[in-house]
Amino acid sequence: MKQTRPVARLGLTMIEPEVHPGKDRLLWSVTLAVSLTLLTLGWLSWTTFHAYRFVTGQLPAISHMEELRGQVLLFDEVLTMSARMSAATGDPQWEARYRRFEAQLDQVLKEAMRLAPAVASSQATAQTDAANTKLVAMENRAFELVRQGQQAGARQVLSSDAYESQKKVYAAGMAEFSRSLKQSIDSIRAQRQVQVFWDAVTAAASTPLLIMVWWFVLRTAHRRQTALGENNRQLTKAISDLKDNEQRLSLALDSGEMGAWELDLVHDTAIRTLKHDQIFGYQSLQPQWGAEIFMGHVFPEDQEVVRKSFDEAFATDRFHMECRIMWADQSLHWISAHGLVYRDQEGAPLRMLGVVMDITERKQAEVKITQLNADLQQGAAQLAEANKELESFSYSVSHDLRAPLRHIHGYVEMLQRATDGQLPVEARRYLKTIKEASVEMGQLVDDLLAFSRMGRAEMRESRVPLDELVQETIRGLEMATNDRRIVWQTAPLPPVVGDRSLLKRVLANLIGNAVKYSGMRDPARIEIGCAGEEDGRII
Repeated sequence: MKQTRPVARLGLTMIEPEVHPGKDRLLWSVTLAVSLTLLTLGWLSWTTFHAYRFVTGQLPAISHMEELRGQVLLFDEVLTMSARMSAATGDPQWEARYRRFEAQLDQVLKEAMRLAPAVASSQATAQTDAANTKLVAMENRAFELVRQGQQAGARQVLSSDAYESQKKVYAAGMAEFSRSLKQSIDSIRAQRQVQVFWDAVTAAASTPLLIMVWWFVLRTAHRRQTALGENNRQLTKAISDLKDNEQRLSLALDSGEMGAWELDLVHDTAIRTLKHDQIFGYQSLQPQWGAEIFMGHVFPEDQEVVRKSFDEAFATDRFHMECRIMWADQSLHWISAHGLVYRDQEGAPLRMLGVVMDITERKQAEVKITQLNADLQQGAAQLAEANKELESFSYSVSHDLRAPLRHIHGYVEMLQRATDGQLPVEARRYLKTIKEASVEMGQLVDDLLAFSRMGRAEMRESRVPLDELVQETIRGLEMATNDRRIVWQTAPLPPVVGDRSLLKRVLANLIGNAVKYSGMRDPARIEIGCAGEEDGRII
């Protein structure tokens, strides 16, 4: 399980590279230049091979002979040094080294003789071979003395006049062998000089064309490089903007008290922010995290819901869940998680990316709101019952009061007719006051009865023209205002949406009060208008 670390790539966006037309021009010019260059080189190669193929067929063998010559000299020195070091130190490893290189020297000499039979049949070669045989015999004798512990005798053999004379003969033979090889090489080199001359002439003829073509390529490449520089500048700016966006995203996550997470569905590992682990009750990032560890924190009763949320995410590529988790101190908390599922090329779920937040306070508030709503509904039901009882009481009272009021009003009129002109002025004023009070009381009873009916009526909303409704109300008051001088001033009123009958009753009460409380004025001036624009109009 890998070490977790804060998310560093949240919010990353893909930057599409800008394609310039110069790219196709550069490709075309490079293709042309390479094609011309290859054609020129191919033609030179063909002419060279056709003119000097007999020479090129001998070069590998001569090169190999030069290599064999160097190996002969090297192995000869190694053998001589191994024999002398064995005599000087008595270390058996030097003899083993001698035997290993002795076999290689034999193979090299046989190969050289096969490649240069003329050199092999010369007298110098025969003398070299005889000298080599004697040297090998002396060196074997020295090794035998070393094995017997006679290092001084071995050194004497290797430093004797006979050994040195054979070394000189062997060296002279090898020098003759080298001179023969050198003569062959010099001859071939002279022939190749002619070839090089004509190659140079051909190259001189094709060089101006190639220079012109490659100059065009370089100019196109320079333009392309300039375009790439501009692209790089834009890319640098995009990266800078992306970093700014990442910082803003980090700030938004911190401000929203959210933790970010990325879950590897293949290896069950997760990359998280510190806030993620703090939501699960930890003060620092935990060394390990994954879906299995997460399920260990989920409240047992919510684990099935969480599994269904994962299954739904794998089907829709969108992940959302709310569940309860247990902290290490056994305290219960609510979390909410949102995320997206990303898939590989075969369509299999690869990873999930999302955020998580602690919603414990919200859930507690929802519980309180639910309880308050229940209490409010209970109170509303009680209030409705009380209103129903009040309406019933108001209807009963208003209905029961109408009969006594009619009796009072009727007997007052009968008394006035029976005592017409017989009662003093003060008594007639008392009767008039009683009659007007009974009429006013009757109006109040009618209003109370209308109010009780209004509570039981269903509101029917429609578009109501207030101008028309006001004029109807004024006409309805003509009987009560015949003996008064009233100046009506009505401004244009806007149409409204409401219950026409209820609005008419409201206007009747308002205009009726205006008529009633302006009774001491002559003439009375009653003005009806509206004011306000943005937040509605006041009538």
